[in-house]
Amino acid sequence: MMNRRLFLQTAACWSALLALPKVAFAEGLKLIDLSGKKRADAANKTAMGIAQGLNYVEDVAQAAKEGKVKFPDKGGVKMADQPCSSCNFYTCVEGQKAGKCMLIPGVLVHAGGGCMSWVKGAKKACVKA
Repeated sequence: MMNRRLFLQTAACWSALLALPKVAFAEGLKLIDLSGKKRADAANKTAMGIAQGLNYVEDVAQAAKEGKVKFPDKGGVKMADQPCSSCNFYTCVEGQKAGKCMLIPGVLVHAGGGCMSWVKGAKKACVKA
């Protein structure tokens, strides 16, 4: 006989398992649109707010060159050399020039992008040339 506690535990486990593919993989994730003109969905709006708080830019090398934003050098690594693709929070999405960021959930971020929360990690080559 199944009691209420066992039923709720079982239901919670199944719910988590059914949600796992969408969370674990980049299924359905789209590239962040900082302008808000190409995408007006809730995930992008939330991501835009987080990205603005992190001073996220789509091309960190170009932003450094133009002086648009200034991130501190971290561990001897200059701002222009702090792209998302070499950040510890970044995960590649196979076949794309973008990936998932733990700090900006629900969207994909540009591999060449960057923000003030960069943490040195192994450089990831997402797309094979």
